[in-house]
Amino acid sequence: QAALHAVFPRVHHPIFALAAGLFGLLCIGSWLWNRRHVRKAFPWLVTKGRIVSSKTESYITSSSGQSSSGRRYYHALIEFAYTVEGQEYHNTVEEPGTVKYFPSDEAPGTRLVIAAKLAGKDAHALATEIGRALWEREENIAEPGVLAAAAKRAGLDAEAIAKAAPSDAELDKLHDQFTADALQHGVFGAPSYVLESGEFFWGQDRLDFLDRALANA
Repeated sequence: QAALHAVFPRVHHPIFALAAGLFGLLCIGSWLWNRRHVRKAFPWLVTKGRIVSSKTESYITSSSGQSSSGRRYYHALIEFAYTVEGQEYHNTVEEPGTVKYFPSDEAPGTRLVIAAKLAGKDAHALATEIGRALWEREENIAEPGVLAAAAKRAGLDAEAIAKAAPSDAELDKLHDQFTADALQHGVFGAPSYVLESGEFFWGQDRLDFLDRALANA
């Protein structure tokens, strides 16, 4: 008992005892509050929300001091909102990364994909390979050779598709029309998927949610 009193001396001051008691109650209340909100967090992964804003900030840096020969750094800033038990929450996701040729001139690739669609070819496979060329293989998708190689990986002939395609002006007009249609459905980025029910999925990392929705449809 003497040893305990040495470590924890007796308190004769009522204010100190009251403060210690209030601190204990505060700790218990904080613990209960955290447990309550942890329970709320469990269904958040399947809670519908909405994108408030989405933008990409980028800059080029190089150790040689020549920005034209450097690597491009970008930050994808996405603000989203969701509702849990009637209360709306907001959050912002920032994902940094580097891509050697982002952004680059996307017009040649866009025209080739639209031309493939008009020719009845697998435009989705072509678009996927062009995307891989940019994001995974770090290739410049503005170069004809890169597009030809992407088309070959998709089982297509880029030269044959280009020869049978309408003029660039017509392809650009179709691009604007497709863009307007996408915006009417709430699309703001790629890849995006809109189900017949109106449910919307965006992003490569959301494909598992899309698979789940299709399986339950």
